[in-house]
Amino acid sequence: MDTTFPDNNGLWRAIESSVVHHMIYGVIILTEFVIAGLCGLGGCRLVKNIKHPAAFNQAKSLAILGLTLGFILWFTGFMAIGGEWFLMWQSEVANGQQAAFRLVMIIGVVLVYLTQTDEEKHP
Repeated sequence: MDTTFPDNNGLWRAIESSVVHHMIYGVIILTEFVIAGLCGLGGCRLVKNIKHPAAFNQAKSLAILGLTLGFILWFTGFMAIGGEWFLMWQSEVANGQQAAFRLVMIIGVVLVYLTQTDEEKHP
């Protein structure tokens, strides 16, 4: 919060402990690795079952889990907590809200599409 507006009333929210700061940063990075792994494995399962709608529907679970975790991280973590609680919107240097919004929108659209049930086509 060192790049937010000077003398604002929200500076009491700053995390000043470097240990806590690094722990939270580590949790964010670990969560991103888990998201990438779940989405990657989910994508591989989907490609493997692309010709069989019933199996394809069952294979969606890992990808949906990864995307949901990504939505939670980027919306709750970056837009709500970072952007509003820690006043990230005030920073010209460390304002990641636009990037977080883009990711949330992409993830949301993919989740809406992926959660639709695929049906077999009958000739």
